[in-house]
Amino acid sequence: MRKRRRTSKSDGSTIRPKYSTHTLKCCREGCTREIEVDTDTVEVVCWECVQKMVGIDVKYLTQPTKRLIKTETGFPRGWHLYKQFVHSDGRVFEMGKENVELKGTLPATQVKVNTLSKSERRRLRDEKKEKREARLVKQHEKKMKMKEREENAKL
Repeated sequence: MRKRRRTSKSDGSTIRPKYSTHTLKCCREGCTREIEVDTDTVEVVCWECVQKMVGIDVKYLTQPTKRLIKTETGFPRGWHLYKQFVHSDGRVFEMGKENVELKGTLPATQVKVNTLSKSERRRLRDEKKEKREARLVKQHEKKMKMKEREENAKL
């Protein structure tokens, strides 16, 4: 059940009519911007002049957006998530932490790099899904034939 709000009706004297505004020029020298203000307003300063008076912090003007530059480390993406990763220089890492005792004892890890495009990966995924569904359909049909044979043998 919704509660109703109690509202009082206005007599109209408290609401200002739409025509109670007029335009004034900015009072700063050299500025010609006109601003629409209330009829009671005597002087006005535009937003641009206020911004000039307040001033903008220099760091916001001089800082360009910095892009991160990738530096080549010799490690592939996600190397720290491998159970055991052997760097090409012989260092051995287990879950991202170096194991000094095994240094130089194991061959370097060969990392498989994904070079397929997004559409190729999607196509392969769809093909794999279709093969799986076909296999499941065959299994189901085989089970149904076996059930039929068993039922016929019982009769």
